[in-house]
Amino acid sequence: MINLAKLFKDYNDAGALNEYLNLYGFVADQVFLTKSGDLGVVVQVEGIDYECLDENPLDSITRRLEVAQKVFDPQFRIYQYSSSATTRPFLTSSMTTKSSTRPSATA
Repeated sequence: MINLAKLFKDYNDAGALNEYLNLYGFVADQVFLTKSGDLGVVVQVEGIDYECLDENPLDSITRRLEVAQKVFDPQFRIYQYSSSATTRPFLTSSMTTKSSTRPSATA
């Protein structure tokens, strides 16, 4: 039997985003202001499919990320929030159009 309390523990412990970020409003498209007067920047980075990479390309990508993060000195804080979304299945044009070679009922 599945223990529902244990199943939903991570979900219940996650909490709301406003507990971590006291957002006041956006100054520009990707710059926000907090209630304490700090500025933040929203950066979106596309993920990679690490499961299909060999060790060398994966190591190279990891090192590039480490070098990019070294630009920020200790006064900066980097937070990572990841989200995923399910998408509709990929359909090709041949799957969505009807075939013109279908036999006619009048023939």
